[in-house]
Amino acid sequence: MKKITLLKQKGRFDYHRKHDLTDDEIRKSPLFENLNEKEIADVKATLKQMCQILLETIENQHTKLELDTDKCHIATGQLIEFESFKNKAA
Repeated sequence: MKKITLLKQKGRFDYHRKHDLTDDEIRKSPLFENLNEKEIADVKATLKQMCQILLETIENQHTKLELDTDKCHIATGQLIEFESFKNKAA
């Protein structure tokens, strides 16, 4: 039986394993209690898609952050070179 691991947050960015849920436990949860098998499958598929979208968004933001950081490093380097040139000219 496939298990889902629940994580419990201890502190900021500090997670530890709380416990694993089996498919039977998932079906008994309030989220699924009034759903049939097809509806449960639909919900799981939707949650999987949402997780995929979130992961892609996080990856895209991380890439954007890296590009912005690189631009800042280049701009800082140019500023240092300009200040050095200005000091030599003075």
